[in-house]
Amino acid sequence: MINSTSLLAYNSIRGVIVGNKQKEVYKAIEMLGEANNKDIARLLGQEINTITPRVVELRSLGLVIWAGDAKDPRTGRKTSYWKISK
Repeated sequence: MINSTSLLAYNSIRGVIVGNKQKEVYKAIEMLGEANNKDIARLLGQEINTITPRVVELRSLGLVIWAGDAKDPRTGRKTSYWKISK
């Protein structure tokens, strides 16, 4: 499991309450720098359908923002990349 100490401190400052799965996804994006949902799922060993809703929730909380679209090097398809908001 990913350590979420820094996220807990960050959330206490911002007053945002997030669940454990959201914390894992947040930390994965933080570790990867910029990541698409498949990258996050691969890192966490989870299915993409469990990652996508967590990314949406983190975006609605303002903790994660869109980093741009690019071709996924594995599939060649256009995909959205996410990063931690500053």
